[in-house]
Amino acid sequence: MAPLDSINQVAGRCNRNDRQDVRGEVQIVILTDGQKKYCDYIYSQFLLDKTRIVMEGKTMISEKQFLELNNHYFRLVEEFHSPDHANDCLDLIRYLKFSDIHDKFHLIKNDFPKMDVFIECDDTAFGLWQTFTEIKTKQFPERRNEFLKIKKEFLDYVISVPKNKAQGLFREDMGIGHISQEELAFRYDIRTGFKQCDGGTVII
Repeated sequence: MAPLDSINQVAGRCNRNDRQDVRGEVQIVILTDGQKKYCDYIYSQFLLDKTRIVMEGKTMISEKQFLELNNHYFRLVEEFHSPDHANDCLDLIRYLKFSDIHDKFHLIKNDFPKMDVFIECDDTAFGLWQTFTEIKTKQFPERRNEFLKIKKEFLDYVISVPKNKAQGLFREDMGIGHISQEELAFRYDIRTGFKQCDGGTVII
């Protein structure tokens, strides 16, 4: 079980091989840990509720019903959900304000605030950081387009750590925490992970 847009994505993969007359079948199941549904740990209850509403009473859904089903789902989402918070989050992503988006949006609620930190743990990471600093000097939308080219590789070097254990790492001009190659020896261990300011270690 998941929000309808996620179910759509899985269903799209089901027939990816295009095996002529053989059609794939997606079965939606609800798994629990004995007390709580796994989907409730991961997804917004708001989106799950709207998915249950549009699927209520349906035991089998054919491909030709997808459009109507999705239109119903998104109408419900738009009707009952204020777009203000979502638009704020999209603006933060657009302007590469990683620390702000981390504060405002949580897929899974955390008990303590965290901060994203880029780790220059090898030469590739060093080069990516140099490129990132150059991108930050450009104007939008060029800045966004240039970042999209390195986004996947860049995020491979980003970890999330407790804010109170990462004092002094945040770069206001970059909008993200940063550990340079010169700082690796006392701030990050390639085997055990991030080194806290108090001398402990957070394994990421």
